[in-house]
Amino acid sequence: MPTTSQSSFSAAKRQSGKLAAYLPIIIVALLALVFGLQVQHKNANTPEELPDFERVILLPTPRALSAFSLLDENGDEFNNESVKDQWNLLFFGFTHCPDICPTTMLALKNVRQRLEAQGKWPDLRVVMVSVDPDRDAPERLKPYVNYFHPEFKGVTGDESAITAFAKELGILFIKNEADADGYYDVDHGVSMILINPQGNYAGVITAPHVESTLETDLALLAEHLDIEAAISDQESNDQGLIQSHADSETGGVDLTSDITISNAWVRAAPPNSPSLSAYLVIENGSAQTLTIHGASSPLFGNIMIHATVIEDGVASMDHLDELSVSAGDKLSFAPMGTHIMLMGAIRELKLNDQIPITLDTNVGDMSFIAIVSEQTPQ
Repeated sequence: MPTTSQSSFSAAKRQSGKLAAYLPIIIVALLALVFGLQVQHKNANTPEELPDFERVILLPTPRALSAFSLLDENGDEFNNESVKDQWNLLFFGFTHCPDICPTTMLALKNVRQRLEAQGKWPDLRVVMVSVDPDRDAPERLKPYVNYFHPEFKGVTGDESAITAFAKELGILFIKNEADADGYYDVDHGVSMILINPQGNYAGVITAPHVESTLETDLALLAEHLDIEAAISDQESNDQGLIQSHADSETGGVDLTSDITISNAWVRAAPPNSPSLSAYLVIENGSAQTLTIHGASSPLFGNIMIHATVIEDGVASMDHLDELSVSAGDKLSFAPMGTHIMLMGAIRELKLNDQIPITLDTNVGDMSFIAIVSEQTPQ
């Protein structure tokens, strides 16, 4: 009569044969997922935009998730709304897993503790999604995930719902045949999935999950997310400033009837260019001379009005303390001529960005919006 170990070995051989049948499908699916993410990552992001991650791949365009409904470790519903308002790191495993699952969860615990001590842990919630819902009820998951960290979450649910959720994220798992004692194992993908605060699939951390590499990557991710958040906040502020400029009065001057500003644009500049130029056309339809004393913008640290002068084949810029437009006259700010020089941008500017600019004049502040463009708007 075979011993338990012999039975387990025979079962393992049968299971490996079953897995071998699925192996080509698994390999193709995983290669397609990882290679596809890497191609998107390389094509859509420059080295200046992303840190030099070792295992993290961020999607250039996060993907919305289909509706899902699962259960967390407390027995509460875990759905699309549950992953919003915070970054989530999903790891697929199960409580009966003897090796890779506890090893990975311990690595995440250790990395979190070290990075938190340095103030470098990203605002990231760790969630273990069970690939063994038959055995991993909420009451079993809760002490398991809390053993590693009290803020780690566990998720389980109906097997079909877990399967659909995992499949959408590129995670495959196979429940193997049980041995004579009823024990079975689950083969599963071990890539970690990143879900952004909008509840979208945003990236993946590929295996193997070496603790030192994971620590470096998550520290870089924390820095990257802080920068993204700052940019997002700044863009929100920009929109508020733009709206404020659009809604503001301009010192009693009715730009639509007396003085008009048109064709306002800022020439797009190469990366790392320290200064840009703004151009526009001012038509003074009022009965008095318009005198411009200077200009300002909340998006730039320094602004001056210059005139490009070419003499004997040598180009130079003359700083203009003030500039006048006679009643009934028109003044064009144009390339190779008069322009507003913008220096010290507080953030990188992209094509079609809106730049709020205010002219300081003798009739009051005159605000307008200039569009970042490669050439004069038609």
